[in-house]
Amino acid sequence: MEGAIIARALHVLGVVLWIGGVAFVTVVLLPAVKHMREPAERVGFFEKVESGFARQARVTTLLTGLSGFYLVHRLGAWVDSPMPITGGCTPWSWCGACSR
Repeated sequence: MEGAIIARALHVLGVVLWIGGVAFVTVVLLPAVKHMREPAERVGFFEKVESGFARQARVTTLLTGLSGFYLVHRLGAWVDSPMPITGGCTPWSWCGACSR
C-alpha cells in the first residue's frame, strides 16, 4: 500500500502545481502584462515567462496522468465499479447515493 500513498501524494502535488500555475497565469501574469506600455515588451515578457510555465505544465501533467493511471491500476478501480474512474458517479450527479 506504500506505493499507493506515494502515488497519491505525487498526484495531488502534480494537480496543485498544474492548476496553481494556470491560476497564476490567469490571475497574476495576464493582468500584469496588460499594464505594460509597449506591445513588444508585452510579447517578450509573456513568452519568457510562458516558456517556463510550459515546461512546468508538461511535467506536472505527465506526473498527474501517470500517477493517476497507477492509482487506478493499483487500487483495482478498472474492475470494481460500473464506471471505473468515478466509481459509478459522475461529477455532475455526485450526491453520495452511488457510493459503495
